[in-house]
Amino acid sequence: LPVNRKPASGDKLLQLHLSGLRGGHSGIDIHEGRGNAVKILNRLLYRVNKEIPLELVTINGGDKHNAIPREIKAQVVIDGSKTAEFKTWFDKAMEEIRHEFSPVEKNITFSATELNESLPQVLDEKSQCFVCSYFCTSSWSVGNEPDYCRVGGNIKQCCRNKM
Repeated sequence: LPVNRKPASGDKLLQLHLSGLRGGHSGIDIHEGRGNAVKILNRLLYRVNKEIPLELVTINGGDKHNAIPREIKAQVVIDGSKTAEFKTWFDKAMEEIRHEFSPVEKNITFSATELNESLPQVLDEKSQCFVCSYFCTSSWSVGNEPDYCRVGGNIKQCCRNKM
């Protein structure tokens, strides 16, 4: 996807890693309610960004068009003074995710690791919105879309919702 980058305004680089999902074939296993790592992390990034602003550096997961992704990694930049709050927010959110997917997914893990590297450039607001909206508008089964995607796949509407 074509994106534009800008210097980060935050000062703390975090590596996020969601894994332990079962994955599977999208044409065979989709009816089992398996978690999609890309969709889960995208939903969490959307929600946390409403409370603790983040800037997306990279997001990488789901390497096959016909597979349910079992893991994803992302790098984000946040205000370093919000690091503990960010991690606490994710701990609570992951409890909810584990509960939501508990009938099918038993081994979901999440980590947010502080990286002591120079800050990379981040996606500008329009690119961040586009990337996250792209993930929210592709391959949700009807009725299982997150609240921010129930707009008929309209990327502009997703972006109006601020990410």
